[in-house]
Amino acid sequence: MATPAQGPAESPCSTAPEGAEVHPADQKLHPSRLAPAALRHIAARYAGVVTPPLVIGQAVRLDTAGRTRLIAGAAALRQTLGVKGFVGNRLPFVNAASPAGIAPMRAIAVPLGAGIIPLAAPTSYADFPAWAQTVLGSGISTGALVAVSLNLFFHHLGTRGGTSAAALKFS
Repeated sequence: MATPAQGPAESPCSTAPEGAEVHPADQKLHPSRLAPAALRHIAARYAGVVTPPLVIGQAVRLDTAGRTRLIAGAAALRQTLGVKGFVGNRLPFVNAASPAGIAPMRAIAVPLGAGIIPLAAPTSYADFPAWAQTVLGSGISTGALVAVSLNLFFHHLGTRGGTSAAALKFS
């Protein structure tokens, strides 16, 4: 069992006693060596996970949505089932790309962007009535107003009369 580091160490993760040689796998690399390794990792992941379903999907004439589902399914199977200890962690969870986070990120980004308007261009509301300048002149109130308005529009007003707001969402 490794002993905890005492005092300042060369690396924040180092548990080796002072003066002991650090294994090459535990050494902190220079950023000039980390960047190519990161790019190689991204390229290998794309080539291994995304390219085969794209080629197969095109060969069997799947549309874009079908290819996306094929990629997600192949990645999920490869991750959870594994290939004889070579690829995949064989645990009951899936760590694959998903567009599920796009809508919440957009719901956060649009009000934040609207809240930056009074800071970036303070005179943008100069032609508005005085009451609107008071409300919209603060980035916090502008962002909150946009967030509440978008929530009402997409989640409450669009569901009345049997029509869904899903058709109004951006893709």
